Amino acid sequence: MTFLLALALLHIIGAIVWAASAAVLGLILAAARRDDDAAMRALPETAALSRRVLRPAILVTTLSGLVLALAGGLLTEAWLILSTLLAAAALAADAMVIGPECRQAQEMPRGAALVRGRHALGLAGISLGAQAGAMALTVLAPGWSGAAILAGLVACLVLAVALEHDAETAGSIHA
Repeated sequence: MTFLLALALLHIIGAIVWAASAAVLGLILAAARRDDDAAMRALPETAALSRRVLRPAILVTTLSGLVLALAGGLLTEAWLILSTLLAAAALAADAMVIGPECRQAQEMPRGAALVRGRHALGLAGISLGAQAGAMALTVLAPGWSGAAILAGLVACLVLAVALEHDAETAGSIHA
């Protein structure tokens, strides 16, 4: 087995684990919208899933993909650059903001924990949208001339942010 073949296998396994853990995170976030108890249960689940599975899978997939792209001469492709940026943004947001927010919310009194926890879960939803965009870019592989596809992905991300903001606003009105 050559190095590139082993790396491609690692890349595929990382992508499968990333997609599966993103789906699980989506289910956790959907369940967290039910009520306050579900939101409080979602905080440690989100932090643990991100720390133990999601972040390593994103890192393995992105780094192995970059090495494979370098070997294939694809480093200037639109889908590669944009998906790498989205994955890096999701990874950084999770490590520096979402994870710490979830952990801090668990240590607070219930009322304050709900506010901070729902904010962290909302950010996790936005991060999940960025991850979905990164995955879609790698599958669709649009070139720089595929402006319609890229514009559609940007529109989806903007819509995800707007819907999350609307849900947070509605939640604060009902609280």
